Amino acid sequence: MFTSTAMKTLSMTAASATLMALGTGVTPAEAVTVFTDRTAWQETVSGITTETFSTPQSSSQNLLLENGIQVTGVSSVETGQFYTSTPSRSESVEFEFPSQILGFGADFSSTTSNGGLTVSGLFDEIPGVDTVVFSEYLQGQGTGFLGIVADTAFNSLSFAMQSPPLAISAANEAFQMDNFSFASNLAESDAVSSPESPTDSENNRGEPMPPLTDTRSESVPEPASVLGLLMMAVLGTTSLRKRQTR
Repeated sequence: MFTSTAMKTLSMTAASATLMALGTGVTPAEAVTVFTDRTAWQETVSGITTETFSTPQSSSQNLLLENGIQVTGVSSVETGQFYTSTPSRSESVEFEFPSQILGFGADFSSTTSNGGLTVSGLFDEIPGVDTVVFSEYLQGQGTGFLGIVADTAFNSLSFAMQSPPLAISAANEAFQMDNFSFASNLAESDAVSSPESPTDSENNRGEPMPPLTDTRSESVPEPASVLGLLMMAVLGTTSLRKRQTR
């Protein structure tokens, strides 16, 4: 049996473990799920729309992409790719979606070739901006697929240069992307049904279960019948004694 002192020690140990878990460098970005494989990302979401950047657009401060995405920040669409640059640590390139989404992903190029790129948004139900750093997931020059699935719906993204930058003298991070996909829902998981017990109030068709009845065929004698059997037994015994005394 635990003493009160032992219980206090266990409580303090649990509290210390909780504080240590909270202080292990968990960042808001870890509230979302980051993918570096497009197939894995696609299996997690549904309602996917993909922007292939098939329509060229000249460099502009404001672009409206074919799928209704509004881009703010100097950028262009050329040879089937989206081109832009984060000019400084105080500026960003903004993406605003026509409706709420739960995830996005794209094939990125050169996201860590100079200052390093980040992407931020309200990806979690806890108020505050969550930031994902590309250099933590993509190797070399930062080329490859990167996708995000958020805990709550959002409608905008912000691409900016990493702070502090990868290169001390870096003033920007030019990058490209293609096959920019965004998803409106999470993928539906297979429903797991368990068999219903006999005591359930409804059956599989949603109809009331019939009352349980005893289907056994054995009959129980009524009290009057039992009394009659006893009387016959007594009379039989008396008659047998009279025969033996003769």
